[in-house]
Amino acid sequence: LGYSDMLYFSRTFRKACGMSPSSYRKLIETKY
Repeated sequence: LGYSDMLYFSRTFRKACGMSPSSYRKLIETKY
């Protein structure tokens, strides 16, 4: 993704989506 710091990415992702990347991934997996 171009993020060398995964902690920074997950923090940014959490701000943008209101959830952690792993929670988002689980949501996608249960949807489809």
